[in-house]
Amino acid sequence: MEIRLYKYISANVRELVSVQSSKDHNMDYNSTIRRMKKFLPSVKVLRNQFESKNTMLHSDVKLKQGRAAVKLNESIKDPAASVRKWKSTSNFHHQDSASSTEAERSRSSSLGSLDEITSTTSSASSSGQASSGSSSSGNHSSASMLEHLPKKDHSSSVISLIQPIIPIDVNDKEKDYDMYRPRHSTAQWNPTSLLNDLYRIQQLISDEANGNDHPAAVAIEGALDKLPSGRRKATFWNAWKRRFFQAKDGYLYCHQVRVQDDSFISKISHKHLTQFIWTRETPQNSQSEKPNIVFQLVGGQVEIDNNMISIDDGKGHYMVVRGSSKTEADRWYQALLSHVNYKGNSLLHAYVRPQPIPKEPKLFKDIVILDLGSSSVRAGILSAHATLPQVFFPSVAAVDKTSGHYVAFGQQAVLPEVRANSTLAHPLRSQKISKFMLDMEGVAGLIRTAFMQLNIEPSSYGIQVSVPKHLNHATQAELVRLLFDDFGLQSVNLTHQSVLSMLSYNSTSGIVVDIGDRIDIVPIMDGYMLEASASQVPYGGQQLVDHLRHFLVQQRCSLFTDVESYLIRHVLEKLAYVAGPDTSAYNTELNKAKNDPSTVRDSVDLKPFSNGQLPWEEVSLELGRFQVTEGLFHPEAWGLDNPGIQKLVHKAIQDCSVDIRKEMVRSIFLSGGVTLLPNFPERLEAEIDRITPSHLIPKVHASPYRYHAAFLGACVLSNSTTYEQSKISRDEWRTNGAETVRKWKP
Repeated sequence: MEIRLYKYISANVRELVSVQSSKDHNMDYNSTIRRMKKFLPSVKVLRNQFESKNTMLHSDVKLKQGRAAVKLNESIKDPAASVRKWKSTSNFHHQDSASSTEAERSRSSSLGSLDEITSTTSSASSSGQASSGSSSSGNHSSASMLEHLPKKDHSSSVISLIQPIIPIDVNDKEKDYDMYRPRHSTAQWNPTSLLNDLYRIQQLISDEANGNDHPAAVAIEGALDKLPSGRRKATFWNAWKRRFFQAKDGYLYCHQVRVQDDSFISKISHKHLTQFIWTRETPQNSQSEKPNIVFQLVGGQVEIDNNMISIDDGKGHYMVVRGSSKTEADRWYQALLSHVNYKGNSLLHAYVRPQPIPKEPKLFKDIVILDLGSSSVRAGILSAHATLPQVFFPSVAAVDKTSGHYVAFGQQAVLPEVRANSTLAHPLRSQKISKFMLDMEGVAGLIRTAFMQLNIEPSSYGIQVSVPKHLNHATQAELVRLLFDDFGLQSVNLTHQSVLSMLSYNSTSGIVVDIGDRIDIVPIMDGYMLEASASQVPYGGQQLVDHLRHFLVQQRCSLFTDVESYLIRHVLEKLAYVAGPDTSAYNTELNKAKNDPSTVRDSVDLKPFSNGQLPWEEVSLELGRFQVTEGLFHPEAWGLDNPGIQKLVHKAIQDCSVDIRKEMVRSIFLSGGVTLLPNFPERLEAEIDRITPSHLIPKVHASPYRYHAAFLGACVLSNSTTYEQSKISRDEWRTNGAETVRKWKP
């Protein structure tokens, strides 16, 4: 089998050499092929790999190049003289090739060196001369061989070596000489302006953008008959039951209270509803103040048939209520319809909508929200309503090269003066899936940095922590010990990011698709993770960055260091998109790009972040814009054999019990920065719909604030009574120690 390698004769010349594999050097040949596959994406790395193994041969190669040039000139001027000279020196070449060591010949044959080809040519000519003696036939065969040597033929198996070296023309724009130039160093580049752009907290969506010009929803309350949830017909066992309902701001609330006096209920005001429930029904049970059913109306459907009203929330939940008369049913139908069409029937209003951060200190509570992500850290002080984080920085740290200790965290770690004597590390990033452990020294530094930027004294606050992975008992206890002993916090509560992301959608059941540095598909039922049905794969956003790096190399933009990866991330956020919305969109985009690349070509300006230290003013992409993201759905595009996201979601649905599959397939919630890619929600929904049964219609929910979904969910949880029940106080920790974390185990 013939393998074609790029053979670099010097730093300025590239020659295509064909090397024929040999049985005598199978081991060297196979090792060469493995090196080729490893460094194939980067031509520069392949050249460096080749040159590092052939440093000892460079002087001999240059000498043979000079001899070849002299021979060519002599053959052109006087062909007969060149034949006589070649004949007199053939014996010398034969002795030289015989005296070479076996190690040198093995090395030359495995890498296709010039010495082997020269030796082979000389040996062949010497043996031909020896077989013919001094006869004229030998001279004639040698002369005929020289007649063919000056002619360069790329299709032949061996390229002639006696041709002159073509000098590099720096003015020739057609030749690609950029790979020979020394790589531009970014050691003195300050990426602060770039990080400020990447970690800028998004602006709140205004009410005008949300459709504030739509009619307001009609608030209504009263008594209605209700069938058990999910039932469409009344039976002996599923009879109508009188319940108290109220519709407000796109939601229908059902209170577990038996109503006997309809005239009294129709006159009761909303502000006295809690008092009515408390005094008339069960004064000993404080839980009667809360509605036992909260039904989402925004984005759902409402239908009426005589005096019965059917309500579908669009998430797999179904309810049938009945009015005492046709007139009352019509009044409720019109009111419920106004909630269904509330602000354009947009589901965005059913999700948690963050409010502006209060400016008065008295409006804050004594609880800190901390979201520890594998790529970023978010922190803020809790207020009465959910808000976006007040602190947002990369979860990166600098480790001193000499001592091995952490010296800086966040944006301070990537400053050029810090990078000069340290290496970058990510304390929260790990490739392990099952038993995830935390680097407590690095985590402590990130938490301390968050408190410093919030400018608070942690001993006066409790904390709600969002953790990126499912921590085991020992790791949870160690993290709680760190928070209590090192920071002196009043209380601690740890919650998985996926559960908090679910709460940011005002839901407690569904499938969370969280894509950050890795992919987590987590089904959740009534606030509890179904760990047996969850799927985690160790690739995601980082794989996108690595794959995009190869596309940028093709555009003569080499970005390989950890700091330069932030430039790749910026290009990814600005240029990359998912081919969608249907499943055949990738082939459509590919054909369109091949016919006219300008239709998909786009560029991003890097001058605002250069500071005079970057050699690139802008970066352009064509096919890479959508090819780099296709691996999310078809990992074979990345060279992986893992299932795509749609198959992981389908597996989570199939692992759930049959009676909740309809609800699960209608409740797929997105979280993480990668899900912000254009067309991603629509493409994922189309891919899931293609592999699920026809009677199951998937619905992918994409909040505009899903980049901070876990933080928003932590705000919702901390403002609920569940936080008071699940938190661990400092006194509990002092009394029971590590055993207190068992209360978090479902």
